Amino acid sequence: MEENHLFIEGGVVNSTSSSKEPTPADPVTLTPGGDAVNVVTASEGAGLGTWETHWSAANNDTKNKNVILEVPAGAATKGEHTATITWTLTAGPGQGSGQ
Repeated sequence: MEENHLFIEGGVVNSTSSSKEPTPADPVTLTPGGDAVNVVTASEGAGLGTWETHWSAANNDTKNKNVILEVPAGAATKGEHTATITWTLTAGPGQGSGQ
């Protein structure tokens, strides 16, 4: 099922640092077997210090509409399915795909 996509939208950055906050990608699009993607990027002088990015459900909803799994019609099969998402954190210029 290589045609599946996981979309993560509406990222919010919180920081207590005085530097400009980094910018979350919107949406983050993950594809099985696909290339690495940037989740958050920062321009020169931004993103310094401590910050967090989250994709929370609105109004404490039990369903998070910011996380969307797209499965093409006819591709779904009955049964339990699992996947692993690997987060690789880097801190430096030019990190991630396309840099």
